[in-house]
Order: sequence, then structure tokens, then C-alpha cells
Amino acid sequence: NRLPKDDPSRSNYCGWDWNSAQLSCSKDDHWCPTGSDTDCPDGKICFAGTDCQYDSDLFPTITPTTRPTDTPTYSPVEYNKIENTRFCGEGWEDARTTCRIGSHCPSGRNADCAGSQVCFGWITGCNILDFEGYLSKTGKEIFGADHWLLPEESWSSRGDGDDDDDGGGAN
Repeated sequence: NRLPKDDPSRSNYCGWDWNSAQLSCSKDDHWCPTGSDTDCPDGKICFAGTDCQYDSDLFPTITPTTRPTDTPTYSPVEYNKIENTRFCGEGWEDARTTCRIGSHCPSGRNADCAGSQVCFGWITGCNILDFEGYLSKTGKEIFGADHWLLPEESWSSRGDGDDDDDGGGAN
């Protein structure tokens, strides 16, 4: 019978004193599962509650994993960077509904935006990695937090506010 992973006896280790028990973590023969000194070699003493953790009997379980994706996914650290979620707009809601590759302002500076637009960050649903990934995969550009298909004639404009959605989301 294998012990549960969080069983407190997994931290029972032998030593001449507490410090030597702590230094014996890597030695399986110094684990004293019953908490008794008789588990210890060479007359050493069993100490409970050390920072050691006996895990030699633990193995991965055979559980299904999620199906791998067909394409690589972004690291959460890279994906969730504020630079990826900064877009220009007349206001936050405008930036959220019109965000796209052409209105991306990774520096956070308003000078990167057209006209009187302002650069906003942490815009929910707007991430440059999603927009670039979709363009790379399909050859089409999407815009807005709802990821509408951007009409091709709007691809070259930058944040001019003339985006009319075509009535169909890309998701």
C-alpha cells in the first residue's frame, strides 16, 4: 500500500540530531516511515516533521491528458503582457470595439495613435497575439473584442473609426 502524497510520515527522517536528519533528505535509507528509531540505520534517531519529503514510491498516475493543440500556444507569461493589450481609441470602449493590428500601441504612448485617440491598456478581449495569429492562419484580419472579420478595404487604415463590421464574428 502506497502512502498518500501528503501523509505526514513522509517527512520522518533519521539523523544524529535535527540538522543531520535535514541533511539526509536525499537518502532513502534515512526515511523512517513508522516514526520509530528502529527504522533508522546505525543507531540514529527518527525526527518527525523535517523539511524532507520521501517520494521514491510516488509515480505519475495514468490519467488522460487534454488533446494536444494542432498549433503551438502562447506562454501565459508572454500572452498576458500589457504590451499585447494596448490599443488606440477615442475612449476605452471605442478602443475595445475597434482594436486591431493597425491600432496596436505597444509602447503605451498616445503619440502612437491617430489624431486625438489615446492608447489604452489591459483591454479585455483585445490581444495582438490573437490578431496576428488569426491573420497568419487565415490570411484575414479580425478586430474588436468580439473578433469580427475586418473588411479588406480597412486593412491599411489605422484607427480611423470607419470600421463597419460585416455581421459575422470570426470565432
